[in-house]
Amino acid sequence: MEKKTIMISLLGGRPVPNVQAALHLRPSQVYFVASRDSVQTGGNYQKALQALPDSMKPEQPLRAVDPYSMRETQDACAALADQHPDDDIVLVLASEPKMMSLGACEFARHAPHVRLCNVTRDGLIWLSFKQREQTEQTEQTEQMKIGLQDYFAAYGWKVDWNLARTKEDDLKPYHDFLNVVQQDLQTACNLFAQMRTVAQQTNDNGMARRKCDYSVGDGARALLEAVQRAGWLSNLQFNQSRIWWDAPARDDLNSFVLSGDWLEAWVFRAALRAGVFDACAWNIKETQNQKDTRQLDFVGIRRGEIVIASCKAGNKQDRTFFEEIRSRADQLGHAMCSPMLISAAGDVSADTQRWGRETEVVLVTRKDLPRISDIFKKVIDGKADADPQHISIYPRM
Repeated sequence: MEKKTIMISLLGGRPVPNVQAALHLRPSQVYFVASRDSVQTGGNYQKALQALPDSMKPEQPLRAVDPYSMRETQDACAALADQHPDDDIVLVLASEPKMMSLGACEFARHAPHVRLCNVTRDGLIWLSFKQREQTEQTEQTEQMKIGLQDYFAAYGWKVDWNLARTKEDDLKPYHDFLNVVQQDLQTACNLFAQMRTVAQQTNDNGMARRKCDYSVGDGARALLEAVQRAGWLSNLQFNQSRIWWDAPARDDLNSFVLSGDWLEAWVFRAALRAGVFDACAWNIKETQNQKDTRQLDFVGIRRGEIVIASCKAGNKQDRTFFEEIRSRADQLGHAMCSPMLISAAGDVSADTQRWGRETEVVLVTRKDLPRISDIFKKVIDGKADADPQHISIYPRM
C-alpha cells in the first residue's frame, strides 16, 4: 500500500502558517492539535477550517489541549501518530505557545518515523533527532512554494491556464497603448467609460454609427490616436467635441477598450512592476464545461496568501459588484484571501463606500489608481496604518 502524507499541525496563534504549510505540503490528511482557547466560536481553529480547502479539512475532531502542558500536547501527537504506523507523518510547528512546541518536540524525539518542521517567514525548517540524548539539528530550510496553479487547484477551481496571462510578455500587444494610458489615467477612465455608456445604450441589430459627445483635449486625443493605431474600433474618427465609430450589433463592447480589458491589463502590469507578489495573473477563467464558470480579473499571490480584484471600467456602481468578489474570496481561502474592487468611476457615492465596508472589500477608485502599487503592498502586508492612509483594508487571519 502506498504511503500517505499525514500532517499533524499545532495551532495556538494565527492560523496562517498552518494553512500555508498544508497548501505547500499537500498532505493526504490533516489533524489539528489546538490550544483550548483557539477552539472558541470565531477563534483561530474555526478560521483555519474556513481557510483550508475542502479536500484537506480534518475528518476527525481536533485534539484540544492545555497550551501550558507539555504532556497533553505530547500525548495528543502520539495518539494521532499511532493511527498511521505505516504512513509518512509530518508534525508542523507554527505559532502555538512554546510549551506546546516543546511537547511536540519531546514526542518527535522518541518517534523516528515522524518528520518535524517549523513554519517561518523564510520557509519550512526541517528538524531531526538522530539519538534520544541529542538536541534537534537543522537539516535544511525549504522555501514554501505555493504557485497560483496549485492554489486554485487546492480550492477546486479548474482554471484554463492557457487563457490566463501570467507574465509581462503577454502584454506586448498592449504596451504602447498602456504607456499612453499611464500618462493620463484620469482621462482614460473618463473617456472610455463615456464611450462604453454610448455603446451600451445604442439599440441596433446591424451596423451602426456610434456618436459620443466629448470635449477632446490633448490627453483624450493621444488615447484615441492610440486606439486608431491598434485598430480596436472600426472607422474611429473625432474632432474637438465629438467621437464617432462603427460597430456591428454592439460588437464594440467586446473590444479591448470598451469591454474594460484595458483596465485589467493596466492593473496586471502595475502589479507585476510593483514587485510585491510572488506571481500574478490576469484573465483567470475556469474551463467552459463547468456548471458555474467562475472568473477573476486579477490575482496576486505571496507565500500562500492571495489578493483578488474585480476591475470595473464603467461608471455604474452596484452592491452586487462587491458581493460577487466577496463570494469569490470566500471560495478561495476565506480570510487567506483579500478581495478588491478597482473602479474607474469618477464620483463614488456614500452607498458605494458603505458597501465596501459591509462586505470587507478594499475599494480603489479612479483617483487612487496612480498609487495602485502602494495599495497592493498595503493589502498584501496587511498593515492598516500604511500609506495611502485613506484606503481601508480588512484583517486576514
